[in-house]
Amino acid sequence: MHPSIFQLPEITTAHDVLKAVQCVTQAITDGNITPSEGEALARILNIHASAVELYEFEDALNQLEQKGSAL
Repeated sequence: MHPSIFQLPEITTAHDVLKAVQCVTQAITDGNITPSEGEALARILNIHASAVELYEFEDALNQLEQKGSAL
């Protein structure tokens, strides 16, 4: 069995992760990838989502700190 060729959208925000998961779900439904491939992708997306959320949280915290120091 050869690896599936599957392209996900660019992921830069938590909202993008949702779009990617929807693409994975649709690819499974369409038969373009197997459920096990979809599950593996979903796990990777979950890890990526955690990293994106951490970055977004840290960025928001830095912005609040900068606003607080400007006062």
